[in-house]
Amino acid sequence: TEIYTLSLHDALPISYMAAKFGHCFKELGDGAQAEHFATRSLDMVDGYTRGRTFNVLLLANAHLQQRDLDAACAAGNQALDLAAGLRSARTVRYMRDLRRRMAGFSDQPDVREFHARAHDLMPASDPRPVRNGHAA
Repeated sequence: TEIYTLSLHDALPISYMAAKFGHCFKELGDGAQAEHFATRSLDMVDGYTRGRTFNVLLLANAHLQQRDLDAACAAGNQALDLAAGLRSARTVRYMRDLRRRMAGFSDQPDVREFHARAHDLMPASDPRPVRNGHAA
């Protein structure tokens, strides 16, 4: 009988696991660790534009959690560029989440410019009003 073993590297790409860890740290509010893993998640093979867009949006959120608005807006704009031509409900949801989180900084010119660009390029990502604790 032959026994087959797989290493974690064989089973799942490191970039995939890095993205999963990055999302966990984002939800825990640890922007520095989220940034570390989001950056690692971008070491992925070419051709996965939708996945890369998700990971760039994760990086934008990590920068935002650390109050680095310039880097958050730059990553958000990169995600908008990547998303051109994609038809993905999850991309829209992730972009909407980033924009909602940025709303507290709408007095900053870079954030206003990012919101305006996102509205023009991806109007479906406009933040929705919150009712009873849930987005409408």
